[in-house]
Amino acid sequence: MEELVTVELYKHAQFSERVGLRMRYNLDTFHYLRDKIPFPRYMYDAEKKLWSIDASPETINDACELLDNLGYDTSIVRTYTKSFSKNQQNKSNCWVKKKRTRLYLHWPFIRDEGLRNKVRLTVRSVSGWKFHADDKCWSIPIAQASTLYSMLADFYEPLAEAIRTDKSVKEEISDSITRVEMSGAIELDGSDLADIDSRLTGKFPEGLDLYPFQKVAVAFAEASKGRCLIGDEMGIGKAQPLTSMLLTPNGWKAMGEVQEGDEVIGSNGQPTTVMGIYPQGKKSIYKVTFSDGTSTECCGEHLWTVTTPNWKSRGVGWKTMTLDQMVEQGIRAPPSGGKGGRQGSRSKGNRKWFIPVMESAEFPKVEQPLDPYTLGALLGDGGIKYQVIISSVDQEVLDRLVLPKGLRLRQKGDTCDYGIARPREEGKHENEVKRVLRDLGLFGKGSLEKFVPDCYKFADKQQRLEVLRGLMDTDGTVNKQNGQISFTSISEQLTEDVAWLVRSLGGVARIKPRTTHYTHNGERKQGKLSYRVSISVPNDLIIFHLPRKLSLIHI
Repeated sequence: MEELVTVELYKHAQFSERVGLRMRYNLDTFHYLRDKIPFPRYMYDAEKKLWSIDASPETINDACELLDNLGYDTSIVRTYTKSFSKNQQNKSNCWVKKKRTRLYLHWPFIRDEGLRNKVRLTVRSVSGWKFHADDKCWSIPIAQASTLYSMLADFYEPLAEAIRTDKSVKEEISDSITRVEMSGAIELDGSDLADIDSRLTGKFPEGLDLYPFQKVAVAFAEASKGRCLIGDEMGIGKAQPLTSMLLTPNGWKAMGEVQEGDEVIGSNGQPTTVMGIYPQGKKSIYKVTFSDGTSTECCGEHLWTVTTPNWKSRGVGWKTMTLDQMVEQGIRAPPSGGKGGRQGSRSKGNRKWFIPVMESAEFPKVEQPLDPYTLGALLGDGGIKYQVIISSVDQEVLDRLVLPKGLRLRQKGDTCDYGIARPREEGKHENEVKRVLRDLGLFGKGSLEKFVPDCYKFADKQQRLEVLRGLMDTDGTVNKQNGQISFTSISEQLTEDVAWLVRSLGGVARIKPRTTHYTHNGERKQGKLSYRVSISVPNDLIIFHLPRKLSLIHI
């Protein structure tokens, strides 16, 4: 029988009060506890140099039972922790802390899944909530503290009590009462959620279940006899089909495969943690198509941040609206030519709604078998079907190519074609570039079949930018008159990949097919179908290295 040497209660800077366990070193025991009790309920404290558990009765009991099963004597732990007063236990369970205008909340792991979800959803129902992944805690505006307290008081007393007894919360509530008295607004007379539930019984259609924050809003409106203004946070109405593809730091993922704790790319380009998944049942779904040809599917209640040319001219800025509201107000602006509008492409009126362009996506840096600029140049002006060559009249492009050790460019006669091979005196060796292209599935592909491999698309910003620069320096153009940037190829997939790279970097890209023509023996003939990508990027995003093309861009 082994015995715990010491047990100590101490305050951790991030996780409040902890119970430190000191025992004879046994790696298997520590790993066993770590697997059974998730972080941060059980963790190694590097500063104290001991393993610790949170000072809640549930965690202490779990740890003791596990150690008992392993043959340890936990009597010291049980005797010591039984001396905790009820208030001390509640205090160690939950804590709150004010930082500027926000109240940070922490509560321990709750074993009851139903209660755990109820606490989390209740906090999420408060306007302005945030989850801080680094600190592993939640926060709400300090002004919402009394609202959250009233919601939690009936079913999770420890956190409600921590909120009620916090000095900063008391000061905020006192200030709120003063503001209410000064404004003459209607109060709810200290009603909690249970009181509100009873007052609203029978006033809504059967089966209509309101969220807690919605019930509070309705009760307030009723108490004020409708003379009130109610506002709320964006983000309470989003639904897409389970087959919809979401962009994640590791590529695309179907909505139905996303789990709580996964990361997806947000509109700011940063990875965003999925805090909860809430099935919506069967809903009517709309396909929303944007001016660049991309599309998505969502329900009518899906929230969009939008503006219109009229709003922008009046300085109104962005608003959040549901898709239903936008459809009701009209997808297009009224035609400028009277009832029927003038003839032509704008006879139906201009597009009315605009959404923000996503910022550059943040993907992790990846190992790439070939320099990204070099790959982009080979996809643009390279031949990779039978051998590896590149054609260019720009020495700057050739100088930027980074080849594997031992390989060099070899000009073919007086042409602008260059082979990539080893010096003849070294004898015959496998061409490393050819091997890499074969591994990437590119070698043997003609111009119609070229594409950008995923390991170059889902890479960090600089890697994506370099492969795009290689493509644009070779097959990209800049219109001398208006500075319009475009990329042209007969490979539909390659143009789709170029458009994707541009969009992933915070730009806008539109693809249009076009039929080319040429003259042979005085006869005009139709050429192959090609695709042009029209590109617009922020002024600080430089997608060329080649000086002669850079000089044509209008900034």
